[in-house]
Parts: sequence; C-alpha cells; structure tokens
Amino acid sequence: MRFSSSNPRERLNTARIMQRNVINTTYSSRIAQNPTDRPKVNDSDIEYSQDLKVHHLKEYLRDYGRTAQDQANNMKVIGKLIKQDKFYEESEQKKTQKYIIQNMFDGTRYSAALLKNLTGIKMEVVDSDARLF
Repeated sequence: MRFSSSNPRERLNTARIMQRNVINTTYSSRIAQNPTDRPKVNDSDIEYSQDLKVHHLKEYLRDYGRTAQDQANNMKVIGKLIKQDKFYEESEQKKTQKYIIQNMFDGTRYSAALLKNLTGIKMEVVDSDARLF
C-alpha cells in the first residue's frame, strides 16, 4: 500500500484502487468465490487531474457512498449467518462459509486503506464549485 502525505491526486487514485478492490470483495462474498480467484486491482480506472478540484472529490465521494452501502448490506447478511452459529462439518458448505467471510474481511482491510487515504486529502477550497453537496 502506498500512502502519500501531501499529494491529493495520488491519495484519491489510491482510494479509487482500494474502492475497486472493495467492490470485488463484496461481489466475491455474494457468490462465495474463493478469495484466491478474486480479481485484484492495482491501478485506478480514473485518471484524476494533477490540479485536483473539489468537484473531483465530490464525484468520488458520491460513488464511494454507493460502494459503502453495498458493503454494509452484505455485512448485515453475513452478520446473520455468523449469528446462526452454524459451523459445517461437510467440506463444501464449510468452504463456502469460509470464502464468504474471508472476502468480507478482505474488503474491510481494503476499506481501512481507502479511508486512510481519503482522510489525508488536503486541498484548498477556492473555486466556484466549493459546495460539497
């Protein structure tokens, strides 16, 4: 993981990479995919301007809000699964349960790096699109 202490563009790019990995872990958890087979993302699919503006951050935060909501909904379902306290002895069901939970834990780890980058963004708000919402 790379963390820049001063470059807002780099921080937002890294947050986007982490967001794409969160999206992948959420989906992989839903389909009980083996975490080793889950696609890992190392590059941002969005090229942010070197001169990052408030509207770039605003667009990102709106998109990330949907990702966080999807992840939260998935966690509610998984929380119910864990509360049932069913631990399967049969290997296929046990493997499925393990994949679901492992993908969500991986998503939580990606979320931590994502939020660390977002909270470290420092930028001047001096343009006409300075309103966040």
